[in-house]
Amino acid sequence: MRISTQMMYEQNMSGITNSQAEWMKLGEQMSTGKRVTNPSDDPIAASQAVVLSQAQAQNSQYALARTFATQKVSLEESVLSQVTTAIQTAQEKIVYAGNGTLSDDDRASLATDLQGSAIS
Repeated sequence: MRISTQMMYEQNMSGITNSQAEWMKLGEQMSTGKRVTNPSDDPIAASQAVVLSQAQAQNSQYALARTFATQKVSLEESVLSQVTTAIQTAQEKIVYAGNGTLSDDDRASLATDLQGSAIS
């Protein structure tokens, strides 16, 4: 079988075109820093990248929810601490008011203090 000049030319041009396309693909991969630039390059790796991206987004949501929960628990602990302090103060004033040595004016003053504490 004879190989014509035209066939040799077409084979060489095809090889050059394929090499140039591969060169462009590798250049794009190097410039973007990504091995898979299109899903058609490697469908399995592309699907794994999508799954990884979704997992990272979900982890970010969990971290944000954890932050909000921590802040809420901290606020609730602060409120409970304030309520506990107010109750203890009221109990101390009630016990002090039960002292028989206090005058009616002193007890009235303590009652006013307790009512003021209950309002705030």
